[in-house]
Amino acid sequence: MLLNIGRIKNKIFNDDCMEEITLNNDNENDKRTLRNVLLITKYNSRLHLISYLYLKQLNRILLLFFICASFITGLVEIVNYKTRFSEDIHLAFGLTDIFLSLILITYKNLKIPNTEQDHYNYHIHYKNMINDINLNISMYKKPIFIYKNLDVYLVNLLNKLNRFNLTSPKIPKKVLEKYDIKDVKCCNSNSNS
Repeated sequence: MLLNIGRIKNKIFNDDCMEEITLNNDNENDKRTLRNVLLITKYNSRLHLISYLYLKQLNRILLLFFICASFITGLVEIVNYKTRFSEDIHLAFGLTDIFLSLILITYKNLKIPNTEQDHYNYHIHYKNMINDINLNISMYKKPIFIYKNLDVYLVNLLNKLNRFNLTSPKIPKKVLEKYDIKDVKCCNSNSNS
């Protein structure tokens, strides 16, 4: 299953999925701030989901390459052992095994499965934040709203959003290039790509 980035690209920047924010007061700045935070949260959620799907596909391709190359060299070694096709071919198999070992070590150092899972976890974190925003919007100006006022909620929400943005894994360069997104180096110091 190949990832169709073009199809998902239309959904990630689509603004029609945004709910209309209705607050009981007339403060337009609060509405605009909540709408912007909700938009940023949905954007980050979808971007991490696309990164997860991209890394999952990359992981599958690299593992498939390694498995097929190991199978083919092992099969040729077995055939050569039975037929004694060439005595010098052992050197070629040794070099191939060294090459495959280097590929495996590089694959393990890239930590693609770990980064893939991190992107999925942050996608879930952002989805939970979206649910929290929607829930608190619906509870605003009701007795069950747990914050003193909307400003306290916004400060708490922005702190949580900043913490997620600082600790989230870096979006892969291929995903950024595919969506024509500028890579911001100052905001995210994680080195996974």
